[in-house]
Formats: sequence, structure tokens, C-alpha cells
Amino acid sequence: MLIRLFFKRIIKEPVQSRYLMLLQDNQERYLHIYVGEREGETVASWKESIKPPRPMTYDLISSILNLSDSIVLTKILIDGCSQDIFYAKMFFNVNGEEKVIDCRPSDAIAVGLRMNVPIYAEACVLEKYGLVII
Repeated sequence: MLIRLFFKRIIKEPVQSRYLMLLQDNQERYLHIYVGEREGETVASWKESIKPPRPMTYDLISSILNLSDSIVLTKILIDGCSQDIFYAKMFFNVNGEEKVIDCRPSDAIAVGLRMNVPIYAEACVLEKYGLVII
């Protein structure tokens, strides 16, 4: 079963050069995913509506996809985790046929946020790794 997640925030860790991305379901559970510094800064600048002087890679990918009527990004799925490494897939409709690409969650989310597509997690991932923050 898939559970819809919503991007909540991105937090820069003060000691390490990484970011913590928080995604939330509609039951107050959070999925926290650590991402690299560059990926985190890209998502943070998008969240703050900061436009870089030149398009970033995720902006370029989104622009290319927006040019095509035959390739449509339909959803992002976080579908696994092993040794604290999350796994994701991007789902596309290509001329009416579903195609799936394996990718890092940070890349999928960065593109997905720009294209306003839904983000999901497998229920088993959220049950095992989801946190309730009080």
C-alpha cells in the first residue's frame, strides 16, 4: 500500500555537511532522509523560492520534462531502505505506458517538488522508519 507524503522542511545539520529532509504523512508520522549538502541546498533554495542566477540541474531536468507532452512524471515513490540508505523510484507516463526509473530519493524529491507531483512511500517503509515527533 502506498502512503502519500508531503514535504515539510529541510534542516541543515550544524556539525556535519548534510541536510535532513522531513516528509510527513497525514497521521503526524515523519520520514527523515539524510541528503548531501548540494542536494539539501538545492531543495532549501527551492523551498525558500530563491532563484539561482543560472538553472540548477533539477531545474534543467524539470524544464526538459515540461517541454514534452509524451513524457510525464506522475509520482515519486520511496520504496525501501537498507543500512540507512533510502531507495526511490520516479514513475513516468511515456506515450501512455508506465516507465520507472530507480534513483536517489534526494534527486527524485528535488525534481518532484519542482513539478508538483505526489510523493509516496511504501507503507512498510513508513511503518519501519517513520517517526512520531511530539
